[in-house]
Amino acid sequence: MPVNIYYMEHPPPDSIQDFIKVFLLSKKLEVIKFGEAMSLFQQEMQSEVMDWMATGKISKINEGNKAEFSRSLDPVCNVLGITIFNDTTTKNYFNIDSIHWFLRSLPPKDTNKINRRFIPDTGDKTNPYPILKIFLDKVIASNLLK
Repeated sequence: MPVNIYYMEHPPPDSIQDFIKVFLLSKKLEVIKFGEAMSLFQQEMQSEVMDWMATGKISKINEGNKAEFSRSLDPVCNVLGITIFNDTTTKNYFNIDSIHWFLRSLPPKDTNKINRRFIPDTGDKTNPYPILKIFLDKVIASNLLK
């Protein structure tokens, strides 16, 4: 399933965003933009409405079965939410202090969103790319991508 990357709070510099996208592509993951994710979601909703019309359920949509309709939608993509916290004690580099992230499907199939935290080992924080590689490897290894 494709991945939409959502930068929460403050988006990182373009070079960081490009690295994340290229890294995921190198791992054979399809990365899509928000508009593409919404288009896939809309197509899934239209398909499900057509199925409900064919079975006669569409005439019975009310508050009680809106949840049933939502549950009947198949996920169309993963959403990887990322907030990168920059260590602002130094001004010369983009030093990654920590990364908060979550991974959900669109539409979400579970109601509990688990926020996760990645704190890089102390060491050379002046180069963010090795840190991002370790972070992304952990995201992939989490088996949360569907």
